[in-house]
Amino acid sequence: MKKFTKKNNTSNKLLSRHLISANVNYYSKNFKNTKFIPKTNIINYMFSGFNQFMEYNKGHKYALDLDDCFIINNDDIPVGLKQNNINLILKMNPKTPLDKLITYSFYLKQSYIFEKNNSNTSDIKYQIGKDIKRSDITINGKLITQNYRDIENNYNVADLFYQTIINNLYQINRKTVNLNIANKIALLSCQNVFNLITDLITIKLNDILSPETNSVFRPDKYSNITINQNEIFMELGFDSQLIISRNCEPMDPEYPCGKLNFILYIDFKNNFYELKKFNLSYDINKCGPQINTSDSDSQQESETSFFKKNFKPKYIIPAALFTGGIIATPFILAALGGNKSKKSKKVKKSKKISVKTTKKQVIK
Repeated sequence: MKKFTKKNNTSNKLLSRHLISANVNYYSKNFKNTKFIPKTNIINYMFSGFNQFMEYNKGHKYALDLDDCFIINNDDIPVGLKQNNINLILKMNPKTPLDKLITYSFYLKQSYIFEKNNSNTSDIKYQIGKDIKRSDITINGKLITQNYRDIENNYNVADLFYQTIINNLYQINRKTVNLNIANKIALLSCQNVFNLITDLITIKLNDILSPETNSVFRPDKYSNITINQNEIFMELGFDSQLIISRNCEPMDPEYPCGKLNFILYIDFKNNFYELKKFNLSYDINKCGPQINTSDSDSQQESETSFFKKNFKPKYIIPAALFTGGIIATPFILAALGGNKSKKSKKVKKSKKISVKTTKKQVIK
């Protein structure tokens, strides 16, 4: 295995404390073959706000919800319907700017990185490399991640990805490269934002379908990055079936009864994001085996007995597992076979942190 060393660590801290742009060779000279990435504005923002976030989170069930991230009108997603087909474009809510969205996706999914009470970027770089090589990412229409599949060292993968981004940014500005944008692209190439958005949608759907519960099932994901003279943007695409409980019975993955697909669009020049496509459809009546009964008075009893007779216990997902909120979802997905990624090394344990609506921003 290739050894990694710190290169001019003291000078790097001074150079990168408030770094936004640098020459095209800055990354390769200072960070290639190390465990670190440049500490630009977004990285400093992430490390500086964690303690304040934790203090706020102690007294709240959720630190964030879908309405905090996107502007949603009361009638956009109706409550209580057993069948619906929703097609929306959801604009960014200014109370949660892009830097905060990125930051919370790490706070809520990998809090252990920041619980160490230091500003070491080693864990972030490791996660970037780990997620990139198991993702489908294109840059200007070219799939690049297929070249990373067989590289064992995640730091090497991150270095190759950074250099590819930097080379493309250099083509539009031959003087300097915006390393803050490079960092944001790398952070958004992790699975964290995908997981955060899908969890927020799951919680929103739980609210509108209460007392039923739901989960995404067998999702397909991709990331498209475009870098040219006119624009620098990224699209995160997500397409999944939904499993939903029926009559408060446990969810059965043999009967997906909904679909969710969205495209999260991020404009780096304007520091803006939106769900440029948000399609959600479901039919609660199809969330289990078909029930045929001619006696309407005994319908509820028939449904219950039919459920107990025909459902396979090993596939039943108890609704109680979902009461943990956004943290529970990834573990259930794995149990259902919903995560198609390769098996990875066991990650460090982190404290469970959930998310809730708030009128106050935790990080400003």
